[in-house]
Amino acid sequence: MSASAAAATGRVLEPNRRALAPVDSNWYTAHELDSYPRALGPIRIAYPMALGEARVAARVLLWLRIDEHGEVFDVRAGEADTPERLIEAARAGIAAVRFAPARKDDRAVKSRIQISIDLEAAGEQ
Repeated sequence: MSASAAAATGRVLEPNRRALAPVDSNWYTAHELDSYPRALGPIRIAYPMALGEARVAARVLLWLRIDEHGEVFDVRAGEADTPERLIEAARAGIAAVRFAPARKDDRAVKSRIQISIDLEAAGEQ
């Protein structure tokens, strides 16, 4: 029935509830997933120049939240003593990459995972 026909008869149209898929607001951790999110390109991290010329090797642990569309929603330090400039550099590098989203029960879902990024010392390739 059209909206004008419904108005003429005094009937109220109900929205088509089948057209709306339920929204899953959960952020699933790694052990809850069937498959993990996967970077669709290389993650390139520029070593922060503000830390000086004497680059040293460093491992940065990060918590990522990646939504069901593969977009990075949030990046947080995995360790309290990680220099903020390294975290900022890692955030910038990760934000530039699209991900294939995590999957659970054969559907794309939001995920919360921890990753480590190794920054190379000066002269390393």
